[in-house]
Amino acid sequence: MFEFVKKLMLSREISFEAGKILLLREPICLMPVRTVADIVMITKNKQRNILYYTGKSSGSYWFKKITQRFYSKNMPAKDIIEWGNNIIAMAGYGVSVLEKFNEKGKEILFRLENSTMCELIGRSKKPLDHIYRGYVAGAGTVMLGEDCSALEIACKSMGAPYCRFVVKPTGLFDKKNILVKEQLGL
Repeated sequence: MFEFVKKLMLSREISFEAGKILLLREPICLMPVRTVADIVMITKNKQRNILYYTGKSSGSYWFKKITQRFYSKNMPAKDIIEWGNNIIAMAGYGVSVLEKFNEKGKEILFRLENSTMCELIGRSKKPLDHIYRGYVAGAGTVMLGEDCSALEIACKSMGAPYCRFVVKPTGLFDKKNILVKEQLGL
């Protein structure tokens, strides 16, 4: 991660000013993950979709920003996604890994290792990484060129070795599936 931060600093894509941090010329804030974990814990199931949809909006915004900055340099889609993964790691959510990018099949699979949300909250009966799930849905929307959604199909807090997410156009999800209903608020 230090190599990524060094690259950001050398290319002047991150700067530290009095009372502000700019990343890709956008203001960001450092917030303890504990704060986010507390928000997840105090929200009810339906309210957690607010976290997801907020993350989706933000993820879409940031991936548009990344593509505007780097796509003109003919950067492949997988490299742009890697920039997003590095930003996720730098933000402290965990280690985001692209498992599969199938542009023709319109499906992206991500894995989140060392999820700080899962580490802080512990065991759960339901998936926990709502904001990250939103981020990857937003990324998919930009990278696949149509409105995408994301499901957390495995969660470390539920006993899986890591969290896994499937991203694809919203219309391709089975709206009768209980996981789709719960996680997308349908």
